Amino acid sequence: MTDTLMSVSELDETARTTALTGFANFYITLWRNNNLELLSEYDRQEGFIQNINRELAANRFFTPEEELSASVTFNQSDYMHLIDEIDMQFHLTGNPETSWTSWYDNQFASLAKS
Repeated sequence: MTDTLMSVSELDETARTTALTGFANFYITLWRNNNLELLSEYDRQEGFIQNINRELAANRFFTPEEELSASVTFNQSDYMHLIDEIDMQFHLTGNPETSWTSWYDNQFASLAKS
């Protein structure tokens, strides 16, 4: 039997929190490494990345745990929209169909081939 996959907006609240926290953790790692080029392809005009980055910059002196918590709290809708644009599917638990690192590596490899 296969697990049902769904978009982040279809998840229940607990699973959505898991999904958002996982993506935010992945995003913050990319932000710290100044490596958001690939993600910026999914936010051409809406400003989701700009909103998230502004909040992260304002909270750059927070501990990593505080930074993650504040980012998810204040940028929840921005993360949701960005995940929707990426079109990642999630298990009922809120875990992505593919790990974010694997997704990123696959996207990067696709770009390298084109």
